[in-house]
Amino acid sequence: MSTDLEMQVQKSLDRVKVQFSEVASKNAVLNDIEKRQLLPALKSKPIRIRMELTNECNLRCVFCYKSYFNVKKQDLSMEEFLKLDSFLKEAKFLTFFTKSEPLMAQTLFPALEHCTQYEAATYFSTNAIPLTREISERLVDLGLTFMQVSVNVFGDEYAKVYRGGKFSQLEENLGILNEVKRAKNSAKPHLRLSFCSTKKSVLNLEEAIRFAKKFEFSQGVQVTPVFAVGEDQINDTYESDPQYFDCYYDRARKLANELEIPFWIISNPQNSLEEVYCYDPWESINIEPNGDVYPCSVSSQVMGNLNEKSIEDIWNSPRYQEFRKRVNITGPEQNDDCRNCINCHLHHMKTASNSAVERKVMGGGYYRIKK
Repeated sequence: MSTDLEMQVQKSLDRVKVQFSEVASKNAVLNDIEKRQLLPALKSKPIRIRMELTNECNLRCVFCYKSYFNVKKQDLSMEEFLKLDSFLKEAKFLTFFTKSEPLMAQTLFPALEHCTQYEAATYFSTNAIPLTREISERLVDLGLTFMQVSVNVFGDEYAKVYRGGKFSQLEENLGILNEVKRAKNSAKPHLRLSFCSTKKSVLNLEEAIRFAKKFEFSQGVQVTPVFAVGEDQINDTYESDPQYFDCYYDRARKLANELEIPFWIISNPQNSLEEVYCYDPWESINIEPNGDVYPCSVSSQVMGNLNEKSIEDIWNSPRYQEFRKRVNITGPEQNDDCRNCINCHLHHMKTASNSAVERKVMGGGYYRIKK
């Protein structure tokens, strides 16, 4: 079971052929066997490595938890990044962001260049405002597989929501990126639009589909229903008015079919909840800019630090093994992170939204801004 973060990539693999290395493919087979047995100690390595190269962002979007939480600015150094090398070479998916703006990271291009020696799918999400022609050319030359662009409001209203950004700049940057791709005869990076759905932004969902068509987002539009991290966001969530949201979702789905734009909703509240396992702490490892290692993208429990222990020792440490044991159970012994997960297909947004309102801290060293 994958988190929303990687389901986007997996859906794209149905349409985009990615050649994985033999060593990564063999590791994935072993990892699949071990995760299905829910083994706490693993001979396999993670098939997904998520790396937060910086916790800096150039914008302060009103719907983002960065408007409610603060963090000490930090960057993952290349020295720290290279400590992951034994895992990088056996992974199938390399993600160069978790919460912040990767184009602000000084190590982004050295890290991408280093990973060109491995056959893996590379990916990050961006607001695309820092995307210059030079950056576009480097991303294309380095063969970034997927790039996701966050946008849920258009025109003059954009700057009010994506504070610090300009819609005209976004359009110009995406136009240049596509121009560079055509000039270099490259389909990469394959583009996807990420749409954070609130009660107000959902009015723009059909416009998002047209925008994706205009700027050649071959991987379509994925909708993320907002989860509330502030009390003022509770009435913006899907559960505040399901019929209202469903009306716009249905209209958007119809338009997407007409325009042949891939479209889906992650943690879809319209879907029935099934009894499934979460395999994320078996399949992935998550690195923060200070070298801290987390068992999943939303956990607040640190498994170790790259500057204190090797990544191999952390991966099978007693702490990591104990966390795995407490994922797929119920009752008081279950990990708190799992019980209140805000980024997992095991939960609808309704089951997690209000839990984030009460949080004082989040993974990666984020702490709530005092009013």
